[in-house]
Amino acid sequence: MLITKLENLRTHIKTLKRFAYGFRSFTNMRLWIFLINRLISYALKASNSY
Repeated sequence: MLITKLENLRTHIKTLKRFAYGFRSFTNMRLWIFLINRLISYALKASNSY
């Protein structure tokens, strides 16, 4: 099971590296990798301004 997860992560990273030219920094690319693989969560705040 662990090997499958690692292989999936490796595949995602290889795919994302092809699009890495659009990132301004390595930190942004790293954050995107974490978000895509659900290694971190991101909560959006609801805006109540009308």
